[in-house]
Amino acid sequence: MKYWLGIEIGGTKQQIGIVGDDGSVIKKQSGKPALVRGAQDILDWMESEIPHLTDGYEISGAGIGFGGVLDSGKGTSVCSVQVPGWKDFPIRDRFSEMLLLPCTVVNDTVCGGYAELNVGSGRGKKIFAYTNIGTGCGGSLFVNGRTYNGTGVGGAYFGQIYVPDFVTGKSARMENVCSGTAVAKRLRKPGYIPGSSVLYGKRQDADFRMLCDAVREGDSFACTELDRWAKSYSYAVADILALLSPERISIGGGAANDADLLLPLIRKHTSRLEFLSSSGRYDIVPCETLDDAVFIGAALYARDGFGVIA
Repeated sequence: MKYWLGIEIGGTKQQIGIVGDDGSVIKKQSGKPALVRGAQDILDWMESEIPHLTDGYEISGAGIGFGGVLDSGKGTSVCSVQVPGWKDFPIRDRFSEMLLLPCTVVNDTVCGGYAELNVGSGRGKKIFAYTNIGTGCGGSLFVNGRTYNGTGVGGAYFGQIYVPDFVTGKSARMENVCSGTAVAKRLRKPGYIPGSSVLYGKRQDADFRMLCDAVREGDSFACTELDRWAKSYSYAVADILALLSPERISIGGGAANDADLLLPLIRKHTSRLEFLSSSGRYDIVPCETLDDAVFIGAALYARDGFGVIA
């Protein structure tokens, strides 16, 4: 069996893994280095951890899933919304020099979708869409096994669809309303959580996971808040359906770990917003590769090459 190295460069979590030809995870390592210097801290962490992970394995190539906008042809980052230091950075060349391996660089959410397409919830689907809910919100689209890459700097940026902001009553980018970062910022705003909520005493550290935990406890504020979140998110899902007509939409990222709470709400609101051409012709499911999606997909792109829709 050949082995491939998958690398996830995220806004919070960094992850590396060895993946077999069949998409199986052989070994992995993750970390959250302090990002005092931004990109350089991530590069230092990678340079320190990768040799330990790969010791004893003959690696055939490496794939990097980057959390930002990429020029795929050049292998350079245009920018990262979350971490400074990545503007016009030659990611492919830098990692090729570091690892002495051929490297492929792809957007992180596209990598997550590619993992699902090959070994997860997208297997056998001709038109498959993937979106994640984490530090940010991204998206990817696959048609007959090939990746939609727009004009060469990515496509299907679902997190940039405008949706209703249920707090301001105005429209905003979905990522700025529904991402984990946006949820935490909202919950931590002074006066936002009522004193009757179980979250009130934890408001300085409140985040998406804590909101979901409060819903499981039956907290009234949390239940209402999550339902309003799901309605805003579902506007983006309904737009994806109207524009692209995928057979399946898979939802990943950190929030996928609470899919049992989130998906029923998203399905409920999406069914009310969907265009009639979509009715009964799609499903919305949780991703199967969960927290490993990005590095698995990156490794599989290293195996297959970055095959885009011409």
